Amino acid sequence: MSEQDSIAGLTDVNYEDIVPSVADEKSRARARWKILSKGGPFSVSPDLCNIWPGNTRDVQALGSGSFLDLMDSLKSVGQKVPAIARIAPDAPDRLEIIAGACRLTAIRQINETRGDDDPMQILVDLRDLDDAAAIKIVDAENRGRSDMSQYEKALFYDRAIPGTYPTEAAFAEALGLNKSTVNRTLAITRLPPAMMGIIKDRHAISAAQASSFMRDWNMPEFHDTLSDTIDALSANGPQSAATVFKALEAVIAPPADANSAEIVIDGTTFGSLQHSKSGVTIKLLPTADSVMVKPLIIAIGHALKQIGFK
Repeated sequence: MSEQDSIAGLTDVNYEDIVPSVADEKSRARARWKILSKGGPFSVSPDLCNIWPGNTRDVQALGSGSFLDLMDSLKSVGQKVPAIARIAPDAPDRLEIIAGACRLTAIRQINETRGDDDPMQILVDLRDLDDAAAIKIVDAENRGRSDMSQYEKALFYDRAIPGTYPTEAAFAEALGLNKSTVNRTLAITRLPPAMMGIIKDRHAISAAQASSFMRDWNMPEFHDTLSDTIDALSANGPQSAATVFKALEAVIAPPADANSAEIVIDGTTFGSLQHSKSGVTIKLLPTADSVMVKPLIIAIGHALKQIGFK
């Protein structure tokens, strides 16, 4: 019996009797996992698991209250919800965790701090999944998470297109997402590398900030100015996303006009208004359709006050 079988908890299974016709080791490895999974979810050493590359949760950045609560729960009551896994296509003696990256990371950290001879195992639900099915599972797990940054979502979308889905439209349709939302979110992955290199809090980047910047970046009349400003900013070392985007927006901003004001929410411009003899004209950028109505109305109210309305 191999050490791997012992680690996986398979010591009571005689594979020589069950799969005698399977000759190559990779096929035998797949057969072992499938036999074990016939009884439903089972426990396995986290050392035999990898996070599926398509799951873009930044486990290195975990440490928020919700993650610490997860660790406390695992310590006190154990793992109640199994992680969803598949046999790793290129290494069938290992499992890929499709949904449950946080649980796997938490269990690994618990085992590191325990330092005992009884390490915690991870409960997995082994499924036969292709990449398209895996993508839908990850999306379902993460869509409602408040701690899932738009940067992580952008990486998730970027790895699915064109690897699994040929176009943004095909991806959006398959997952029931708004196509313009997918496009705006992907703008984060298209930010210039030099710019990304000076942003120290990438998880703070919003899709609205990125799409607005990329629209300006792709305009010939602004490109060189923005590029030079990025070079100048890099001399000051890593900075917050808000600082970088504000500085880049300022260098191409039009001269101040007492009769105009920008419609701004959380430091991001979603439109403008202009006061003239004929009244007030409100112009909203395409990115404004990603904002809830109430904060948009409040921002318009602030802009009206800037041009003299009470």
